[in-house]
Amino acid sequence: MMLVAILLFSSASILFSDGIGIYVPDRNGYRTQDGSVYTQEENTCASSIYKQGSILSIKADDGSDVLVYVNDIAEMPPDRQILLNTKAAEELEIADKGFDNREVSIVLEGEDEESATGWSKFKIALFETSRDALDAYKLLTASGFKATATPVENGIELYVRYIPQYQVSTVSSVLKGMGYNNIMLMAEENPYS
Repeated sequence: MMLVAILLFSSASILFSDGIGIYVPDRNGYRTQDGSVYTQEENTCASSIYKQGSILSIKADDGSDVLVYVNDIAEMPPDRQILLNTKAAEELEIADKGFDNREVSIVLEGEDEESATGWSKFKIALFETSRDALDAYKLLTASGFKATATPVENGIELYVRYIPQYQVSTVSSVLKGMGYNNIMLMAEENPYS
């Protein structure tokens, strides 16, 4: 009996009571911090305290567990640690409430390298005309990137901003696949500080 209790205790995850909210409804197509595109097909969430790549179990009102995958970081009020996508919020029956406190346990903790610190941005190109810059800006934002344009003396510089350190090589490959071969990596400010 004692051995069974020890085994159960050692395999149990640490439990937390977390404030949980939901993403705003218009997030479809947004590129999350792990490089994936936000979708309603899977249970995903953003978190301010759990590592990316973690799988969390959140207790529903009926006692069942809903599993969610942490694939994003988001600014949130101090009373919230998790923002669910709509699918997960509906499964937990908090979509109409918008906020609730729930029991959360870590099923699988994300790897440390997935939470590498530091932020970068890419200078994409210098465009001579506003039309070319606007077309490129629209394509980048439609692809889920956080693009910004800056007027300079000889045209308009376009940037992809707020790239976490562990995503630099992935984003670089995607941008090169989009035809941007002369991108320049630069340091970026932390958007959450």
